[in-house]
Amino acid sequence: MHAIAVALALQLQIPAPTGYVNDFARALTAAESAAIQRVVDEVRQKSGGEIVVVTLADLGGRASIDVARDIGRQWRVGALGQAGDARRNAGVIVLLKPGQRPGDGQSELAIATGSGAEGFVTDALAGRVRDAMKGGAQMVACENTMRGFKLSKDMMLDSVVYTETGVIYIIEKQRQGWSVIRP
Repeated sequence: MHAIAVALALQLQIPAPTGYVNDFARALTAAESAAIQRVVDEVRQKSGGEIVVVTLADLGGRASIDVARDIGRQWRVGALGQAGDARRNAGVIVLLKPGQRPGDGQSELAIATGSGAEGFVTDALAGRVRDAMKGGAQMVACENTMRGFKLSKDMMLDSVVYTETGVIYIIEKQRQGWSVIRP
């Protein structure tokens, strides 16, 4: 009985949500949080799906995907709609536990999806994104495409790199042996 009490005392306490961007580890700049919030708002407006981004400094020794799943369930991310409602369980949790310093190999990323989100964020895609980020992948945005969608650089994360023409950039990188992640 004592072991159960100790285990419960050591269990990770998930904080209450503060919104759709929950930077408990203080890993995001104000501009990054605002850019993420704009994406979240657009997804909610266009699809009814919900994306929640969470940073935690410590996962209490638990696997990041388990913590992300539990956050989704505890916070009830994704609409509860009726059977057949496309928005039902269309929730995505993006959980980041940053390392102590960039490149130290201590960061963890998990992307947990509700069953209603599987149509646009499959487990396979989430895993490929996670693995790419662990491998130091860089996010590159095509300025032509951004103009077409009326997006500006101030709407993007600070870490994004830009290229004028995405197709030419991709061809050049593939010739160098790089890979491209596509949904």
